[in-house]
This record gives sequence, structure tokens and C-alpha cells, in this order.
Amino acid sequence: MTVALFEAGHFTWEQWAQALGNAITADPDATYWTSWQVALETMVARCGLTDATLIETRTQQWHEAAARTPHGEAIEL
Repeated sequence: MTVALFEAGHFTWEQWAQALGNAITADPDATYWTSWQVALETMVARCGLTDATLIETRTQQWHEAAARTPHGEAIEL
């Protein structure tokens, strides 16, 4: 998703690198992929593609769907 948004011109690779670096610096104990997610959510909001409330709502919907989906089956929202 990050590469697709970059290729679509929503941000430069330098902006992405800065956002990822900021996320890592803000929480050095977080996993790399958690920092990646934080940076991507930041960039998506900064670009006006969505907002933090919608991301939070969709994340909660995904967790609820995952909890009710049997192991090995595709998660459907």
C-alpha cells in the first residue's frame, strides 16, 4: 500500500522515510512493522486520504471480524 500511494504521487519517498523515522524515534520499542503502520497512517491522514477516526473505526471492525472468523478462513468485513 505504501508503494502504491508513493507511485500514485501522494508523497515523496523522502517524506515517507521521514515519517517512518519519526515513528521509530517516537517509540523505539515498537516492532518495525508497528512503526511502519504508524507512519503509513500518518501519511494517509496528512495527504487527506482519510482521517484518524475512520482508521480507528476500520481497525476496530477488522479486529471484530478477525475474532469471529475461524482459523484458516479469510477475514471478511
